[in-house]
Amino acid sequence: MWKMIIIGSLFLLYSCKNEPPPLRVVFVGELTGHGSDFSVPMRNSVQMAFDSINRAGGVKGRPLILISANNHSNEDSNVAVLQRALANGDCFFIGPQISKYAEGTSQTIAGKDVLLITTMQTRILAGIADRIIRQHPSADAEGEFMGTYLVKRSYQRLLVFQDVANAEYSTDYIKGLRRITDSTALHLTVYPFRTNNFERLPFIFDSLHIESFDALLLVAQGMDVGIISQQVRKKNPTIKLLASGWSMTRDVMEKGGAAVNGMVGVFPLAGAPLDTFGKRYAENFRKQFGYESTISAESGYEAAMLLASAMIQSPTLKPADVLHTILAMDSIPGVREYYRIDKNGDAVRNMKMIKISNHAFREESLP
Repeated sequence: MWKMIIIGSLFLLYSCKNEPPPLRVVFVGELTGHGSDFSVPMRNSVQMAFDSINRAGGVKGRPLILISANNHSNEDSNVAVLQRALANGDCFFIGPQISKYAEGTSQTIAGKDVLLITTMQTRILAGIADRIIRQHPSADAEGEFMGTYLVKRSYQRLLVFQDVANAEYSTDYIKGLRRITDSTALHLTVYPFRTNNFERLPFIFDSLHIESFDALLLVAQGMDVGIISQQVRKKNPTIKLLASGWSMTRDVMEKGGAAVNGMVGVFPLAGAPLDTFGKRYAENFRKQFGYESTISAESGYEAAMLLASAMIQSPTLKPADVLHTILAMDSIPGVREYYRIDKNGDAVRNMKMIKISNHAFREESLP
Protein backbone atom coordinates (compact mmCIF):
# COMPACT_ATOMS: atom_id res chain seq x y z
CA MET A 1 0.00 0.00 0.00
CA TRP A 2 2.72 2.44 0.99
CA LYS A 3 4.66 1.59 -2.20
CA MET A 4 1.62 2.49 -4.30
CA ILE A 5 1.18 5.78 -2.44
CA ILE A 6 4.88 6.67 -2.94
CA ILE A 7 4.81 5.74 -6.65
CA GLY A 8 1.60 7.73 -7.11
CA SER A 9 3.16 10.72 -5.35
CA LEU A 10 6.21 10.58 -7.60
CA PHE A 11 3.95 10.39 -10.67
CA LEU A 12 2.04 13.48 -9.48
CA LEU A 13 5.33 15.27 -8.77
CA TYR A 14 6.53 14.73 -12.35
CA SER A 15 3.07 15.63 -13.74
CA CYS A 16 2.90 18.87 -11.76
CA LYS A 17 6.31 19.88 -13.02
CA ASN A 18 5.41 18.84 -16.57
CA GLU A 19 8.61 16.86 -16.67
CA PRO A 20 8.86 13.34 -18.13
CA PRO A 21 10.09 10.62 -15.73
CA PRO A 22 13.81 9.80 -15.84
CA LEU A 23 15.26 6.78 -17.64
CA ARG A 24 16.97 4.40 -15.22
CA VAL A 25 20.13 2.55 -16.23
CA VAL A 26 21.60 0.06 -13.74
CA PHE A 27 25.39 -0.23 -13.48
CA VAL A 28 26.40 -3.64 -12.08
CA GLY A 29 29.98 -4.11 -10.96
CA GLU A 30 32.58 -4.71 -8.26
CA LEU A 31 32.37 -1.29 -6.63
CA THR A 32 34.23 -2.42 -3.51
CA GLY A 33 36.85 -5.07 -2.89
CA HIS A 34 39.16 -6.92 -5.20
CA GLY A 35 37.72 -5.94 -8.58
CA SER A 36 37.00 -2.29 -7.89
CA ASP A 37 40.09 -1.17 -9.82
CA PHE A 38 38.26 -2.18 -13.01
CA SER A 39 34.65 -1.34 -12.11
CA VAL A 40 34.91 2.02 -10.35
CA PRO A 41 36.60 3.94 -13.21
CA MET A 42 34.02 2.43 -15.57
CA ARG A 43 31.12 3.53 -13.36
CA ASN A 44 32.65 7.01 -13.09
CA SER A 45 32.92 7.43 -16.86
CA VAL A 46 29.32 6.23 -17.37
CA GLN A 47 28.15 8.90 -14.93
CA MET A 48 30.29 11.50 -16.69
CA ALA A 49 28.67 10.58 -20.02
CA PHE A 50 25.16 10.71 -18.56
CA ASP A 51 25.83 14.13 -17.04
CA SER A 52 26.88 15.41 -20.46
CA ILE A 53 23.83 13.88 -22.17
CA ASN A 54 21.47 15.32 -19.56
CA ARG A 55 22.95 18.80 -19.96
CA ALA A 56 22.14 18.51 -23.67
CA GLY A 57 18.50 17.63 -23.00
CA GLY A 58 18.64 13.94 -22.13
CA VAL A 59 17.02 11.19 -24.19
CA LYS A 60 13.82 12.31 -25.90
CA GLY A 61 13.56 14.96 -23.21
CA ARG A 62 14.04 12.48 -20.37
CA PRO A 63 17.09 12.59 -18.06
CA LEU A 64 19.24 9.50 -17.59
CA ILE A 65 19.71 8.29 -14.02
CA LEU A 66 22.50 5.86 -13.18
CA ILE A 67 21.71 3.31 -10.47
CA SER A 68 24.92 1.78 -9.04
CA ALA A 69 24.58 -1.85 -7.92
CA ASN A 70 27.53 -3.45 -6.11
CA ASN A 71 27.88 -7.20 -6.69
CA HIS A 72 30.61 -7.38 -3.99
CA SER A 73 32.89 -9.52 -6.21
CA ASN A 74 30.58 -12.49 -5.69
CA GLU A 75 28.74 -14.50 -8.35
CA ASP A 76 25.66 -15.23 -6.20
CA SER A 77 25.49 -11.58 -5.20
CA ASN A 78 25.71 -10.59 -8.87
CA VAL A 79 22.66 -12.73 -9.67
CA ALA A 80 20.79 -11.29 -6.69
CA VAL A 81 21.56 -7.73 -7.81
CA LEU A 82 20.21 -8.46 -11.28
CA GLN A 83 17.10 -10.17 -9.90
CA ARG A 84 16.30 -7.18 -7.67
CA ALA A 85 16.70 -4.78 -10.57
CA LEU A 86 14.46 -6.89 -12.80
CA ALA A 87 11.83 -7.09 -10.05
CA ASN A 88 12.01 -3.30 -9.84
CA GLY A 89 11.19 -3.04 -13.53
CA ASP A 90 14.68 -2.02 -14.69
CA CYS A 91 15.50 -3.10 -18.23
CA PHE A 92 18.73 -1.29 -19.23
CA PHE A 93 22.05 -2.45 -17.76
CA ILE A 94 25.75 -1.67 -18.10
CA GLY A 95 27.98 -4.39 -16.66
CA PRO A 96 29.06 -6.59 -15.07
CA GLN A 97 32.64 -6.37 -16.28
CA ILE A 98 34.39 -9.61 -15.29
CA SER A 99 33.83 -12.80 -17.31
CA LYS A 100 33.25 -15.02 -14.27
CA TYR A 101 29.76 -13.50 -14.06
CA ALA A 102 28.87 -14.44 -17.64
CA GLU A 103 26.93 -17.65 -17.06
CA GLY A 104 24.90 -16.36 -14.12
CA THR A 105 24.16 -13.09 -15.89
CA SER A 106 23.01 -14.69 -19.14
CA GLN A 107 20.78 -17.18 -17.28
CA THR A 108 19.23 -14.45 -15.11
CA ILE A 109 18.23 -12.19 -18.00
CA ALA A 110 17.28 -15.00 -20.43
CA GLY A 111 13.81 -14.44 -21.84
CA LYS A 112 13.53 -11.00 -20.24
CA ASP A 113 12.82 -7.79 -22.16
CA VAL A 114 16.16 -6.17 -21.31
CA LEU A 115 19.33 -4.82 -22.90
CA LEU A 116 22.72 -5.30 -21.26
CA ILE A 117 26.06 -3.83 -22.41
CA THR A 118 29.16 -5.51 -20.98
CA THR A 119 32.94 -5.94 -21.26
CA MET A 120 32.76 -9.67 -20.42
CA GLN A 121 34.93 -11.46 -22.99
CA THR A 122 34.22 -15.16 -22.53
CA ARG A 123 33.22 -17.43 -25.42
CA ILE A 124 30.20 -18.47 -23.32
CA LEU A 125 28.50 -15.33 -24.61
CA ALA A 126 30.11 -14.74 -28.01
CA GLY A 127 28.31 -15.58 -31.23
CA ILE A 128 24.87 -15.77 -29.63
CA ALA A 129 22.01 -13.55 -30.75
CA ASP A 130 20.73 -12.46 -27.34
CA ARG A 131 20.04 -9.27 -25.40
CA ILE A 132 23.71 -8.65 -24.58
CA ILE A 133 26.07 -6.25 -26.36
CA ARG A 134 29.70 -7.28 -25.87
CA GLN A 135 32.09 -4.33 -26.19
CA HIS A 136 35.43 -6.13 -26.39
CA PRO A 137 36.80 -8.89 -28.60
CA SER A 138 36.65 -12.35 -27.01
CA ALA A 139 39.40 -13.45 -24.64
CA ASP A 140 40.64 -16.13 -27.04
CA ALA A 141 41.01 -13.49 -29.79
CA GLU A 142 43.08 -11.45 -27.33
CA GLY A 143 45.19 -14.53 -26.58
CA GLU A 144 45.78 -15.08 -30.29
CA PHE A 145 46.93 -11.47 -30.63
CA MET A 146 49.40 -11.91 -27.78
CA GLY A 147 50.60 -15.22 -29.26
CA THR A 148 51.34 -13.57 -32.59
CA TYR A 149 53.33 -10.86 -30.82
CA LEU A 150 55.36 -13.44 -28.86
CA VAL A 151 56.19 -15.52 -31.92
CA LYS A 152 57.29 -12.45 -33.88
CA ARG A 153 59.49 -11.46 -30.93
CA SER A 154 61.12 -14.94 -31.10
CA TYR A 155 60.59 -15.89 -27.46
CA GLN A 156 61.60 -19.49 -26.70
CA ARG A 157 60.33 -20.29 -23.19
CA LEU A 158 57.24 -18.63 -21.74
CA LEU A 159 55.82 -19.08 -18.24
CA VAL A 160 52.10 -18.24 -17.95
CA PHE A 161 50.45 -17.48 -14.61
CA GLN A 162 46.71 -18.16 -15.03
CA ASP A 163 44.29 -16.79 -12.44
CA VAL A 164 41.66 -19.52 -12.25
CA ALA A 165 39.37 -17.36 -10.10
CA ASN A 166 38.23 -15.86 -13.42
CA ALA A 167 38.61 -19.06 -15.43
CA GLU A 168 35.92 -18.02 -17.93
CA TYR A 169 38.33 -15.37 -19.19
CA SER A 170 41.77 -16.84 -18.47
CA THR A 171 41.02 -20.31 -19.94
CA ASP A 172 39.71 -18.79 -23.18
CA TYR A 173 42.74 -16.49 -23.30
CA ILE A 174 45.20 -19.39 -23.03
CA LYS A 175 43.29 -21.42 -25.65
CA GLY A 176 43.75 -18.56 -28.08
CA LEU A 177 47.40 -18.22 -27.11
CA ARG A 178 48.04 -21.92 -27.74
CA ARG A 179 46.25 -21.77 -31.07
CA ILE A 180 49.12 -19.58 -32.27
CA THR A 181 52.10 -20.93 -30.34
CA ASP A 182 51.59 -24.72 -30.38
CA SER A 183 52.92 -25.06 -33.95
CA THR A 184 56.00 -22.90 -33.23
CA ALA A 185 59.26 -23.23 -31.32
CA LEU A 186 57.81 -21.29 -28.38
CA HIS A 187 57.39 -23.57 -25.34
CA LEU A 188 54.58 -22.71 -22.88
CA THR A 189 54.40 -23.67 -19.21
CA VAL A 190 51.05 -22.74 -17.64
CA TYR A 191 50.77 -22.42 -13.86
CA PRO A 192 47.18 -22.09 -12.51
CA PHE A 193 46.96 -20.03 -9.32
CA ARG A 194 44.58 -18.20 -7.01
CA THR A 195 45.21 -14.81 -5.48
CA ASN A 196 45.37 -16.15 -1.91
CA ASN A 197 48.71 -17.82 -2.68
CA PHE A 198 50.89 -14.68 -2.59
CA GLU A 199 52.87 -15.76 0.46
CA ARG A 200 53.93 -18.89 -1.42
CA LEU A 201 55.21 -17.02 -4.48
CA PRO A 202 58.97 -17.38 -3.64
CA PHE A 203 58.57 -21.17 -3.30
CA ILE A 204 56.51 -21.34 -6.49
CA PHE A 205 59.16 -19.41 -8.41
CA ASP A 206 61.88 -21.76 -7.12
CA SER A 207 59.90 -24.88 -8.03
CA LEU A 208 59.24 -23.58 -11.53
CA HIS A 209 62.87 -22.43 -12.01
CA ILE A 210 61.69 -19.02 -13.10
CA GLU A 211 65.23 -18.00 -14.02
CA SER A 212 65.08 -20.38 -17.01
CA PHE A 213 62.24 -18.52 -18.80
CA ASP A 214 62.51 -15.70 -21.33
CA ALA A 215 59.23 -14.11 -20.29
CA LEU A 216 56.37 -14.31 -17.81
CA LEU A 217 52.80 -13.70 -19.00
CA LEU A 218 50.35 -12.80 -16.22
CA VAL A 219 46.69 -13.47 -17.02
CA ALA A 220 45.19 -11.92 -13.91
CA GLN A 221 43.72 -8.77 -12.42
CA GLY A 222 45.83 -5.60 -12.34
CA MET A 223 46.23 -5.44 -8.57
CA ASP A 224 47.50 -9.03 -8.44
CA VAL A 225 49.77 -8.57 -11.45
CA GLY A 226 51.44 -5.63 -9.71
CA ILE A 227 52.06 -7.63 -6.52
CA ILE A 228 53.36 -10.68 -8.40
CA SER A 229 55.67 -8.52 -10.53
CA GLN A 230 57.32 -7.11 -7.40
CA GLN A 231 58.12 -10.65 -6.23
CA VAL A 232 59.25 -11.81 -9.68
CA ARG A 233 61.83 -9.04 -9.95
CA LYS A 234 63.50 -10.27 -6.76
CA LYS A 235 64.06 -13.68 -8.35
CA ASN A 236 64.69 -12.69 -11.96
CA PRO A 237 65.40 -8.97 -12.52
CA THR A 238 65.71 -9.31 -16.30
CA ILE A 239 62.72 -11.49 -17.22
CA LYS A 240 60.33 -9.88 -19.70
CA LEU A 241 56.93 -9.23 -18.13
CA LEU A 242 53.74 -9.48 -20.19
CA ALA A 243 50.08 -9.16 -19.20
CA SER A 244 46.56 -9.65 -20.47
CA GLY A 245 44.23 -6.75 -21.26
CA TRP A 246 42.37 -7.55 -18.03
CA SER A 247 45.57 -6.65 -16.17
CA MET A 248 46.12 -3.22 -17.68
CA THR A 249 44.50 -1.01 -15.05
CA ARG A 250 45.87 1.77 -12.84
CA ASP A 251 46.36 -0.75 -10.04
CA VAL A 252 49.03 -2.66 -11.94
CA MET A 253 51.21 0.47 -11.85
CA GLU A 254 50.27 1.48 -8.30
CA LYS A 255 50.96 -2.00 -6.88
CA GLY A 256 53.82 -2.87 -9.20
CA GLY A 257 55.80 0.37 -9.13
CA ALA A 258 59.15 0.18 -10.90
CA ALA A 259 58.80 -3.62 -11.26
CA VAL A 260 56.19 -3.25 -14.04
CA ASN A 261 58.06 -0.61 -16.01
CA GLY A 262 58.44 -2.06 -19.51
CA MET A 263 55.57 -4.55 -19.10
CA VAL A 264 53.74 -5.19 -22.38
CA GLY A 265 50.09 -6.15 -22.76
CA VAL A 266 47.22 -6.33 -25.21
CA PHE A 267 44.93 -3.31 -25.38
CA PRO A 268 41.52 -4.27 -26.82
CA LEU A 269 40.82 -0.71 -27.99
CA ALA A 270 43.17 0.24 -30.83
CA GLY A 271 44.46 3.59 -32.00
CA ALA A 272 45.03 7.05 -30.55
CA PRO A 273 42.02 9.01 -29.26
CA LEU A 274 39.79 10.25 -32.06
CA ASP A 275 40.16 13.96 -32.79
CA THR A 276 36.90 15.16 -31.23
CA PHE A 277 35.04 12.40 -29.39
CA GLY A 278 38.10 10.69 -27.89
CA LYS A 279 40.27 13.68 -27.04
CA ARG A 280 37.40 15.57 -25.45
CA TYR A 281 36.56 12.52 -23.36
CA ALA A 282 40.19 12.01 -22.22
CA GLU A 283 40.57 15.66 -21.22
CA ASN A 284 37.28 15.73 -19.32
CA PHE A 285 38.02 12.47 -17.50
CA ARG A 286 41.46 13.69 -16.41
CA LYS A 287 40.03 17.01 -15.25
CA GLN A 288 37.16 15.45 -13.30
CA PHE A 289 38.92 12.48 -11.66
CA GLY A 290 42.56 13.58 -11.52
CA TYR A 291 44.12 10.63 -13.34
CA GLU A 292 44.47 9.27 -16.86
CA SER A 293 41.64 7.22 -18.30
CA THR A 294 41.88 3.42 -18.29
CA ILE A 295 40.58 0.61 -20.52
CA SER A 296 37.57 0.11 -18.27
CA ALA A 297 36.84 3.84 -18.06
CA GLU A 298 36.93 4.17 -21.84
CA SER A 299 34.65 1.15 -22.14
CA GLY A 300 32.17 2.69 -19.70
CA TYR A 301 32.04 5.95 -21.62
CA GLU A 302 31.57 4.12 -24.91
CA ALA A 303 28.79 1.98 -23.43
CA ALA A 304 26.95 5.02 -22.07
CA MET A 305 27.24 6.99 -25.30
CA LEU A 306 26.21 3.99 -27.42
CA LEU A 307 23.15 3.31 -25.27
CA ALA A 308 22.05 6.95 -25.22
CA SER A 309 22.58 7.38 -28.96
CA ALA A 310 20.56 4.24 -29.71
CA MET A 311 17.78 5.36 -27.36
CA ILE A 312 17.56 8.69 -29.16
CA GLN A 313 17.48 7.07 -32.61
CA SER A 314 15.18 4.18 -31.67
CA PRO A 315 11.48 4.48 -32.61
CA THR A 316 10.58 3.50 -29.02
CA LEU A 317 12.39 3.00 -25.73
CA LYS A 318 11.63 -0.71 -25.64
CA PRO A 319 14.88 -2.67 -25.12
CA ALA A 320 14.25 -4.75 -28.27
CA ASP A 321 13.96 -1.63 -30.42
CA VAL A 322 17.05 -0.05 -28.86
CA LEU A 323 18.98 -3.28 -29.51
CA HIS A 324 17.89 -3.38 -33.16
CA THR A 325 18.97 0.24 -33.53
CA ILE A 326 22.46 -0.64 -32.26
CA LEU A 327 22.74 -3.66 -34.58
CA ALA A 328 21.79 -1.46 -37.54
CA MET A 329 24.61 1.05 -36.90
CA ASP A 330 27.30 0.86 -39.58
CA SER A 331 29.97 2.79 -37.70
CA ILE A 332 30.04 3.66 -34.00
CA PRO A 333 32.44 6.33 -32.69
CA GLY A 334 34.57 4.95 -29.88
CA VAL A 335 37.16 6.74 -27.80
CA ARG A 336 39.99 5.43 -30.02
CA GLU A 337 38.38 4.13 -33.19
CA TYR A 338 35.17 3.61 -35.09
CA TYR A 339 33.80 0.12 -34.57
CA ARG A 340 30.62 -1.83 -35.16
CA ILE A 341 28.49 -4.47 -33.46
CA ASP A 342 27.75 -7.62 -35.48
CA LYS A 343 24.37 -9.36 -35.73
CA ASN A 344 25.05 -11.35 -32.54
CA GLY A 345 25.96 -8.31 -30.46
CA ASP A 346 29.74 -8.86 -30.58
CA ALA A 347 32.07 -5.89 -31.12
CA VAL A 348 34.14 -5.87 -34.31
CA ARG A 349 37.22 -3.80 -33.54
CA ASN A 350 41.01 -3.79 -33.64
CA MET A 351 43.55 -4.48 -30.89
CA LYS A 352 47.05 -3.21 -30.21
CA MET A 353 49.99 -3.78 -27.86
CA ILE A 354 50.76 -1.29 -25.10
CA LYS A 355 53.72 -0.87 -22.77
CA ILE A 356 53.97 0.59 -19.28
CA SER A 357 56.57 3.34 -19.46
CA ASN A 358 57.26 5.83 -16.67
CA HIS A 359 53.95 5.08 -14.94
CA ALA A 360 51.87 5.55 -18.10
CA PHE A 361 50.49 3.36 -20.90
CA ARG A 362 52.26 3.86 -24.24
CA GLU A 363 51.72 2.17 -27.58
CA GLU A 364 54.14 -0.69 -28.28
CA SER A 365 55.30 -1.12 -31.86
CA LEU A 366 54.69 -4.54 -33.37
CA PRO A 367 57.67 -6.49 -34.79
